[in-house]
Amino acid sequence: MQLASHGLFDVYVKATGDTHIDDHHSNEDIALAIGTALLEALGDRKGINRFGHFTAPLDEAAVEVILDLSGRPHLSCGLDIPTQRVGTYDTQVMYTF
Repeated sequence: MQLASHGLFDVYVKATGDTHIDDHHSNEDIALAIGTALLEALGDRKGINRFGHFTAPLDEAAVEVILDLSGRPHLSCGLDIPTQRVGTYDTQVMYTF
């Protein structure tokens, strides 16, 4: 997970879900769990800058992250995934966030 690697912290996720129906709910639940863990880890946010911006070439992608730690949840992803599946993972659910 690039967030943990470049954020210099450990994240371990073990999830089970209704992936026999689709991957969307598992994605959503994992994102909520990670967001809640980060919220709790940040505490009162004293001494932390509210905004951040980072761009990096990662593996086969150029990634740009603009982060606002205001406490209001929001996610925007600009993805161009050329296949409908990567292994058994349904890439089309990424466009529903």
